[in-house]
Amino acid sequence: MCYSPPPNLLYRHLSAKYGKLEIRVIARSSSSYEAPPSTNVSVVRFDLDNKGELVQALKGHDVVLLTIGVGPSFEKTSLETIDVAIEAGIKRIISSEFGK
Repeated sequence: MCYSPPPNLLYRHLSAKYGKLEIRVIARSSSSYEAPPSTNVSVVRFDLDNKGELVQALKGHDVVLLTIGVGPSFEKTSLETIDVAIEAGIKRIISSEFGK
């Protein structure tokens, strides 16, 4: 059985400990994801082929939590996103994929 925490649990915990957090979700333009209500979470949609858009969306942030789904283009997309994050000045990149 997989435990699924209540929505916003991590956000509420971190906000209580560290103060106001700004979380930006970078989603593909085709994504239907919506930010949870009553949080400082914003959603920025971008075109995968426009790296300049992604660099701009990441600028000013400290951490990227890379949660790209596994599929045929996983490695290519992950490496491209890491390169863009470095270009944007991201200080930490955390991947949800730690090897096979």
